[in-house]
Amino acid sequence: MAVPRRSRQREEAVVAAILLLLLIAILFGVGFAAVKFLIWLAVALFILWIIGWVIGSGASAGGRRWYYW
Repeated sequence: MAVPRRSRQREEAVVAAILLLLLIAILFGVGFAAVKFLIWLAVALFILWIIGWVIGSGASAGGRRWYYW
């Protein structure tokens, strides 16, 4: 049985739209995971910076600094 040309084009358009929405959903999920990872990385680096600042302020009491500005 032959399928009318117009009906087939409509089915192809629907399949393309579904694939596009699936691709967008996958990329959104990956992007959200990457942002979440980067936020945790920023928090960890901030904590390390605070620890270094506290340790460095104790060392600078003797006039020694770990940076030269």
